[in-house]
Amino acid sequence: DWDAADYLIYASNGGTSTSSLGYEFIVTGNGQIHLTSSDAYIECAGSGDNTPGTDSALFGQNSASVAYAWNRANANMLFGTNNTQALKLDTSQNATFAGEITLNGTDGHINLDGNNAVIFDNSNDNNPWYIRNGGSNAATLQMGTGTPGANIKLTLEGSGNATFAGSVSAVGLNLSSATGPIITLTDTDASIGVDSIIGHIAFVGTEIGSETSRIASVSETAGGEAGLRFYTGASVTQALQLDKDQNATFAGTLTIPSYIYHQSDPSDDTYFGF
Repeated sequence: DWDAADYLIYASNGGTSTSSLGYEFIVTGNGQIHLTSSDAYIECAGSGDNTPGTDSALFGQNSASVAYAWNRANANMLFGTNNTQALKLDTSQNATFAGEITLNGTDGHINLDGNNAVIFDNSNDNNPWYIRNGGSNAATLQMGTGTPGANIKLTLEGSGNATFAGSVSAVGLNLSSATGPIITLTDTDASIGVDSIIGHIAFVGTEIGSETSRIASVSETAGGEAGLRFYTGASVTQALQLDKDQNATFAGTLTIPSYIYHQSDPSDDTYFGF
C-alpha cells in the first residue's frame, strides 16, 4: 500500500539541487514522475538501439521554466486524442488540425503579422482564395485568388473606399450620405480621344437577353471634355445628345405640349403658342 509521498523509484547522482550536476529521478506512490535538474527532460531515442542522439525526442522544462516538446529528427510530430490524430506539426513547422479551432473570450482573435494571408484552399483547381492586409502603414484589406498579393479582386481601404476588379452584381444599391451620395465612373485611360466613351450606364433586359438602353459620357475633344448621349432600343441607337456646350440634338421626332414657355427671367410669363 503505497502513499503518494512514498517513492517507488528514487535515483540521485549525489549532487545538490543548486549545482550543475544536481539530478534526481523520482517515481512517487501515485505514479508521478519527478525530474529535478537545471534542464530536466525525458529523452526518447528514435534510433531503436536505446542510444540518444540527433534523432531523439525531448520532453521537459529548461532552467528558464520553459516547457517544451521537441523532435530532433527531420520528421513530423503528431498529437492525438481518442486514438486519433488531432494535430500534425510537419518538418517545415506547418500545423495541420484535424478538427475545428475555437477562440473563446471577448478578445479572442488570430493575429497575422505583416502581410500574411488567410488562404482558403481549393484543391480542385489549385486556385485558392486569400484575404490579407495589403497595406504598409495603413489598413488595406485585399481579397484575391492564387498567390497572396496577386490577382486582387477586391480592395477595402482604411478610409472605407472599395475597389472591385470586375463587375458587381446586386439586387439593390442604396447610397446614403449627409453631404449627398455620389456615383463616380473613372476612365483611367490618359490618352482618351474624340468620341471615346469615358463611362456609361447600361440597362439590360432579360426578355431580350441583351442591353436595351444606355446613358454614356462621350469625349468631344482631345482633352476629354465630354457630353452625354442617350441610346435606346435593342440596337442601342443614339436618341439624344447633350454636348459639352449644353446643346441638345434629338435623333427622332420631338413631341411637345401645346405651349413652350420661354423664361429667361423667372418672372417673365412670355410663351410661344402653337
